[in-house]
Amino acid sequence: MKIDNALQNVAATQQKPKAEKSKARAQTQEQAGVKDNVDLTSQSTLMQSLESTLADLPTTDPGKIEEIRQAIAEGRFKVDEEVVAEKLVEQTMEQLHHASKKP
Repeated sequence: MKIDNALQNVAATQQKPKAEKSKARAQTQEQAGVKDNVDLTSQSTLMQSLESTLADLPTTDPGKIEEIRQAIAEGRFKVDEEVVAEKLVEQTMEQLHHASKKP
């Protein structure tokens, strides 16, 4: 490997904008025979299986919904305001945290 040529390539790419630097880096790697190869087959298969399993799970519990409906109708359903307030604050904080991470 010639050091002079490598230094010239580095100096030339330092003066270029980011898009040109990325292109130059890709060309340099291609010329050097550098290739990236990622094999995610087993992980991908597992993820697809998990996604399928989760998609098949019910998002609601019909029995629980009916039980709550019955309790409301009979006046037995009690709302714990503190728990509701805590959950609302918790969810709002999570949403704000996620929103602040977005570019």
